[in-house]
Amino acid sequence: MSETLGPDEKVCPFCAEVIRAAAVKCRYCHSDLPVDPEVENEAPAAFPAAGSAHDIRENPPAPEAEPEPITLLPAPTLEIEPDGPVLDRVTQVLLAVCLVLALGIAGLVWSARTDDLQTAGNGQVTSTTYRSAAMSAAAANAKAVLSYGYKTLAEDEKAAREVLTPSFAAKYAAVMKDAGPKATSAKLTLKASVEATSLISLKKGSARVLLFVNTITTKAGSKNQQLNQNRVLMEMTRKDGDWVVSKLTPF
Repeated sequence: MSETLGPDEKVCPFCAEVIRAAAVKCRYCHSDLPVDPEVENEAPAAFPAAGSAHDIRENPPAPEAEPEPITLLPAPTLEIEPDGPVLDRVTQVLLAVCLVLALGIAGLVWSARTDDLQTAGNGQVTSTTYRSAAMSAAAANAKAVLSYGYKTLAEDEKAAREVLTPSFAAKYAAVMKDAGPKATSAKLTLKASVEATSLISLKKGSARVLLFVNTITTKAGSKNQQLNQNRVLMEMTRKDGDWVVSKLTPF
């Protein structure tokens, strides 16, 4: 082994062989070589800390201000307004809402006017609003005509006559002349509900509607109920802007 080592050589402490200075493992004895820790000396600060008693600079820099905390919320503000402007804005909003509602109702009424209805070549009305109104009227009329109770018989008959043509009201009165006393004697109550409607024909002044009606009959003092399911063909005509029943045929 040479007595003089090169700048890039060192001696293995385990086998005394000359190896490279950067080696971490001896190539002769295959021992892991210790690594000398590098010592880093902290460089002294060029100047004493800003603002200290040993800071000899003529114009020492001002100490850094602490950063303000970051927040996603806006800074709270307090605004006091007189009651007048707030109430005025609320009033304006309410007036605007009322105006929109009024315009919407006016639009529905205008779209349902009979003199502006869209019709097909055979005279059938094609206006969706008018057709829906006719079916809704038929359902309401069926409930009024087919429902009555022994406690409210007079009121029920009056409500039914209001949705009937004069000719059909006479037929209704003849039927109720017999059915009314029987309901009173047996303490019966009949309640009709319309489960579905189907428009068969609709013209400006007449309509034919098929209704699926359930009628539940109850007797005072009894928990039993009788359910009758019927299909009813209702014919209606226009009277003073309303649909009234001119004929009622169950089948």
